[in-house]
Amino acid sequence: TFGYMLHGYKDCSYLPAVILTDEIVSDDPNGGSGKGIIIKAISNFKKVVEIDGKNFDFARSFAFQRVNLDTQIIAFQDVQSKFDFEKLFSIISEGISVEKKNKDEFSIPFSESPKIMLTTNYVIKGTGSSHERRKIELELCNYYHAGFSPKDDFGRRLFDGWSDDDWNRFYNFMFDCVRAYLQFGVIAASVGNLPYKKAISGTSKDFIEWSEENIEVDNEYNKKYLFDDFINKYQDFSKL
Repeated sequence: TFGYMLHGYKDCSYLPAVILTDEIVSDDPNGGSGKGIIIKAISNFKKVVEIDGKNFDFARSFAFQRVNLDTQIIAFQDVQSKFDFEKLFSIISEGISVEKKNKDEFSIPFSESPKIMLTTNYVIKGTGSSHERRKIELELCNYYHAGFSPKDDFGRRLFDGWSDDDWNRFYNFMFDCVRAYLQFGVIAASVGNLPYKKAISGTSKDFIEWSEENIEVDNEYNKKYLFDDFINKYQDFSKL
């Protein structure tokens, strides 16, 4: 995925956004897994425009005014659970129109438009082939956290106070990622908790917990019995 974001090649039939999310399942996700570090790593090679995903509004005037003709990546940082990913479809597949205050609007065609990245502590909602072919989802584990930082790991911060040898190791790793991308294309990441998180997001945590206790694969059930049992145990869903 690093190689995919770093290389300038664009396939009009497949140019998904990269979505970085946390592997941890929590009612109060708080990040810290290193999503921002990945954006910073890529920004050492590409012209990245970072957008505050928490407060971003597609309907707002001049929403993309910081995007320029030479912008190579747009990174939406910390998007929330209600982020409307579908509104990025045309930008991902066709290019982007940019309106700046007191200036003429201009368009960046698909062949030259930026690739898209998102970081989030939540599940990006949306199902179906239109959604799936427009996103690469990567789960990051909490290897680093409040009590264990890259400085604890290496004795110094990432990208800060590095020697020439440090930078050369970093550059070689990133160029090796490009080589791997050119050789194999985008390789699907191993799946962790994302399907479980999507199931909770599409229904509710109560329903998923009840399902795990009451439904087994390859068994046949009377749906009315299951429905009545769920409603009886979770009466907040009586109007389901």
